[in-house]
Amino acid sequence: MSEDFIRVDQYTVLKVDVSGQYGVKLIEGWEGRDGDFKPNFCKREFKKGTGEKNVPVSIKLGDRNTAVNVLETILLELKEYGAQLYSQGEQLDQDVPF
Repeated sequence: MSEDFIRVDQYTVLKVDVSGQYGVKLIEGWEGRDGDFKPNFCKREFKKGTGEKNVPVSIKLGDRNTAVNVLETILLELKEYGAQLYSQGEQLDQDVPF
């Protein structure tokens, strides 16, 4: 894959950031005209009374092993949800691989 991100939809892409010190996290962003990843930012206060800072929108998944467990759990939940919809007779999107 030539892109360094995962396309979610027309406007949203995700980048997987793996850092030994900070673990694994997903960063939300968008694709710039040059094809590069551009992170979305939000304001966040890390310690009470220290003021807000602009930081990339991200989800921390923990160290590598924890991240694998988190992502496997999410996949299982999605598969169970898909099976539940299927048992209720609802049509699933053709793109969903379960």
